[in-house]
Amino acid sequence: MKPAAAYYEMSLLAAAHFNVQPFLADYVMVHTLFPLCQETAAGYMAQGALRRLLLNTLGRFQVKQEKHQLLLTFENGYTLAHYNSDITWTDFFAGGCIPFEGPVLNKIRAQYKDWGMTEN
Repeated sequence: MKPAAAYYEMSLLAAAHFNVQPFLADYVMVHTLFPLCQETAAGYMAQGALRRLLLNTLGRFQVKQEKHQLLLTFENGYTLAHYNSDITWTDFFAGGCIPFEGPVLNKIRAQYKDWGMTEN
């Protein structure tokens, strides 16, 4: 695996290519990296547009690695994850009126796969 910082440029390229907000490409990057290397996925959360969006909307957070997901814990006590959290990713994006559409996210995911981000 590359260091987390090496994936940031790839995410920006995908955002530009698919004409989406960079934080959506970052979201897909984190969830593409997670099954490949949880530590790299967690490290990726420490930078980029998704981090800035989270800081601006929910405040400072810590990333915890769980068996099947990353769990974000915020200073106000809220948690954010796919499940078993106060806020799910779907709720988070919907609450900000951010289009969180499967087909677009799947296209980005497929592009990352084309760029070699797959499990060995």
